[in-house]
Amino acid sequence: MRKLPIVIAVVGGEGTRLYPLTLQHPKPLVSMCGVAILSRTFETIANQGFREFILAGKGVRNTLFIEEFFKDGEGFSRRVGITPRAKFKYQPKYDDRGNADAVRFCMEFYDIKRDVLVVGGDHILDITLKDLIRFHRSKNALVTAGLQELDKTRDISQFGVVELAPDGRIQRFVEKPEEEEAPTRLINTGIYVFSPKIREVLEDMTDKPMDTGGDVLPYLCANNYPVYGHVCEGYWADVGNPEALLKTTQDVLHGKLSRIKFLGKQTTLKEAARGIIQKDTRRWIHRSTLRNIERLERPPEIGNYVHIGEHCIIEEDVKIESSSIGDYCKIGKGTRITGSVVMGFTNVGKDVRLNNCIVGRYSSIKDKSIIDRDLDVEVHEGSHDLTPVIGEGVTIEKGSVIGPKKRVAPIYESHRILSTGRFLELGYDTNNVYFVEK
Repeated sequence: MRKLPIVIAVVGGEGTRLYPLTLQHPKPLVSMCGVAILSRTFETIANQGFREFILAGKGVRNTLFIEEFFKDGEGFSRRVGITPRAKFKYQPKYDDRGNADAVRFCMEFYDIKRDVLVVGGDHILDITLKDLIRFHRSKNALVTAGLQELDKTRDISQFGVVELAPDGRIQRFVEKPEEEEAPTRLINTGIYVFSPKIREVLEDMTDKPMDTGGDVLPYLCANNYPVYGHVCEGYWADVGNPEALLKTTQDVLHGKLSRIKFLGKQTTLKEAARGIIQKDTRRWIHRSTLRNIERLERPPEIGNYVHIGEHCIIEEDVKIESSSIGDYCKIGKGTRITGSVVMGFTNVGKDVRLNNCIVGRYSSIKDKSIIDRDLDVEVHEGSHDLTPVIGEGVTIEKGSVIGPKKRVAPIYESHRILSTGRFLELGYDTNNVYFVEK
């Protein structure tokens, strides 16, 4: 029986679409229900038997932060509960010219002579990868791209689009076409199986740009290499912007990704004293937080599809529904949290309303503030992403109102944010810069 491919995760990029959440650490390490995005991706892959991972990082932040987080894979394996454990390796520093070149370099550096499974660092997936590999091998393909059919309500111009022959061979690849120019609704997920023979082809391209979707696949198709596409059933999402991060978090909470679990000290609660937890609902509350809740005379109302981390203090008359709360958070009396993400070490004051928003780590939301995507206020033109985002280390003053599209970061990050050209400044206060995506 042939071995499973080695997994190469391409984790370059600055993550500017997720600003201000990625100002302090790389995009793959942003929290997804208390665990880094990339760790969630590896969780679904490792649970299908894959054990060899190479992380192809670009830039000092991505490489050093991610290596420090995952190390050799022992801690990851313990959290996920897999044996034998996964083994992690890393790409040495070199001047790459695109994600395909990073894969080429890793294959050469580690002298890989078998198939490689390539995934992105900001994707969440729950698909049966062995079906993709089986298809790839049955066609004796050089490259097989994992595809999905894009819903007609979504903007296809954000994706690479593929046209297939009846046998699955890719006839045409169009990168980020306008709606009227898209040949199909089949999009490239950025999941690939590369044959070891790809090394020779990529070596011949080393004087050209080597982005997989924008350069390599069109080149291979134009030169009649055996490049195939396989439509993958299951869940896949690019979580590179706030709206997608929030939606995917909701999908995890609602159980749409069967291979993602709340493990370790997290406990699925079916019932508890005084009716705090009702039967047959999806709630996960760390035992240390539950002990704090049970001491209260009038416990909070914890609704369906809620995940709360460890050592949180949640006061009386709080209502939480369909939300993820990180570790070491404090939620003040009378606060309402719905459809939101509150990351670790955050203090939320009294009578606060959080609705369909994201609050970064180590932030403070003072009493009577409102952060609400659905506020009926004038919305700035530009980006369609309505999700309000509070960055890490931000303090929102008492009685503040933050509506759709608005993002907040510490004032010392303003130059870095605005220098990207992606954002428009709305104004400042003593501590913060307020901005929107153009």
